[in-house]
Amino acid sequence: MTKSERKEFEDAGIHVLEVTNDGKITYQTENNNSNLCNSCPHLRLLPDPDPDDSFRDTDSKAYCSKYDRIIARYLDVWEASKVNIPDFCLSRNSY
Repeated sequence: MTKSERKEFEDAGIHVLEVTNDGKITYQTENNNSNLCNSCPHLRLLPDPDPDDSFRDTDSKAYCSKYDRIIARYLDVWEASKVNIPDFCLSRNSY
């Protein structure tokens, strides 16, 4: 997605989230909530289609590479852009 396309979406109030094939977030609309994992370099958003719902084939799971744990499953794009820091994360913003 180009910068102008991102701006167009964001100006329309649409949150942009870009992820590489290995699950790293390369761009996301700025969010001022400090209780989110999305700024953590250990967060990976990986494919996680819901096996019971064929309309949710694009869902993701939030995975922490630091603790080797799944944080959340079956996330649509709106949920994946706002992953809360889990209780098991001891570092809490000190990566």
